[in-house]
Formats: sequence, structure tokens, C-alpha cells
Amino acid sequence: MDFPKGSKLKAINSSIWFLKMKNSCFQMIPKWRPVSVCCKGFDRSSNGTHCVPSCSQTCVHGECVEPDVCDCEPGYGGISCSKCKFLKL
Repeated sequence: MDFPKGSKLKAINSSIWFLKMKNSCFQMIPKWRPVSVCCKGFDRSSNGTHCVPSCSQTCVHGECVEPDVCDCEPGYGGISCSKCKFLKL
């Protein structure tokens, strides 16, 4: 099974109680359900359908492409794409 980049499958344990008719006692039946969770360095997208990389600093002139990695627009650099690069002519 393929998972989107930055996500993984995790099993969540939950329990359901029901009344057992013969003995009139309660019995717990464990249930497991798989859920998709984001890996470290990724957060849920705004619509909650997939995981997106998370940068601790805002990418001022660029976008976060990997955890704590900004892809800067042309002419900008630095960790958060906030430094203007002067082009030599």
C-alpha cells in the first residue's frame, strides 16, 4: 500500500462494550482501526486530506518543500528566503 509523502499508517486501539445476554454481564471486545497520521516534520493540509511539510520559520519569498527546507524564489536566499541576492552584471 502506498502512502502520500510524509504520512504513515498507525493502528488505534478502541473498545466496544456490549451486553452478553446469557450471563447478563458486560464483555469488552477490542477493536483496531487504521488511521493515517503525519510523520515528524509534516502537518495536516488545510483541508485535512494529506500531509504537507512544515518549516519552523516562515518561507518569506518561497515555499516549504521539505521539513525545515524552503525553496526560494529567484533572487532570494537564506534559511527562510528572506535575504535578497544582488545579481552582479
